[in-house]
Amino acid sequence: MPPLLIEKHASEVFTCSIFYQVQEEVYNACFFCGIEEFIRENDLEIAKINEVNRKRTFEVVFNNTNYETNCSCKMFQRHGLPCRHMVWVWEAKNITMIPDKYVLNRWTTMATKKPIFDLEGNILDQCTRLVDKKKTLNELWSEIYSCVSVAEQNEEDLVELVKNLRDLRLDMEAKKSANNTRSKTQDMELLIGSVAPSEITIKPPKISSNKDSGTRSGKRIKGEREREGH
Repeated sequence: MPPLLIEKHASEVFTCSIFYQVQEEVYNACFFCGIEEFIRENDLEIAKINEVNRKRTFEVVFNNTNYETNCSCKMFQRHGLPCRHMVWVWEAKNITMIPDKYVLNRWTTMATKKPIFDLEGNILDQCTRLVDKKKTLNELWSEIYSCVSVAEQNEEDLVELVKNLRDLRLDMEAKKSANNTRSKTQDMELLIGSVAPSEITIKPPKISSNKDSGTRSGKRIKGEREREGH
């Protein structure tokens, strides 16, 4: 069985030990859970989920507007991890990523990379941007997998998807190439923080006066002992 998108998302955001726990809930949701009753009330959907070899049913309340999900088993409230009943509902709703509310920071790979105290504002900003970038990348991969999943049943859709992705890649490469096109002079100016002069004037060096330097006649001045013949 290929990995589910929601399982792949869990592998990217959670630490290894936490991921294995979430993976077990995903596995149980797929193979041991089923729907017993479904009720719709305005924006809320109530699903009664049963499990194999368990007489008790679990009630999951799902909000379509903000993806808020609550299960009567209270696993998330007790352990901070989404339960199999919540995962079953998300899969039924074709949600490919665990909603942000149910990804607690303390279980994620980024938890140790965030500063505990805001000693340096720029460090906190960098960590925030890194988390946002990771989230955006996860959303991007989710969209790509979703497009492939939708198009894989139709060859024309697959061809069109490949063409659109290729055109998008070529367009981004062209923009990147245009932004990176700079002369060596511009690179040096950027490095030293100064603009190169349009005209360069080279002046002759000054002649220094030392012991062996020449006189006006070009001859060395003799000392007193040399003049007396000693």
